[in-house]
Amino acid sequence: MKLEKKTAAVLISIVFSLAAVSGVAGVYQFEDFIHSGGTHYLELREFMRDEGAQWKAVWVTRGSLRALERVVPMYLVGPFGKPIWEGEMRYLNPEGGFLKAEEIDGLVVVSTVYMNSVLFFVPDYVFNPPWGWDLVFESRNGFLRRYATGL
Repeated sequence: MKLEKKTAAVLISIVFSLAAVSGVAGVYQFEDFIHSGGTHYLELREFMRDEGAQWKAVWVTRGSLRALERVVPMYLVGPFGKPIWEGEMRYLNPEGGFLKAEEIDGLVVVSTVYMNSVLFFVPDYVFNPPWGWDLVFESRNGFLRRYATGL
């Protein structure tokens, strides 16, 4: 009986170890992460520190494959948690549906990697910004774009 419990514990340990290793290996070279050279979020922090005071609102997506509502706030503070921008986070897609382009006023942060019409419905203004939206920043790797509206 004791041998069966030890064998089961060893097998479970092996399975969990393999799962952990495969998870880490699966994202190791994924460019979206800083440790793999993805600097776009750090560039966002720098941009907001230097230029962010111009905008009272930052518009992001929520509830999607990689909703920026969870990622962007981490980069609106410095490395030690001190806020670098004061304003309001707003959502391009509140309650599941996207707003019309003319309802958006402020800085729009768009992920070119995750916001695509193959994965979920995304309005045309994400890829083809309407008249009056100015591209104010694009990360070096092209993963993030920032458009200014209403200025």
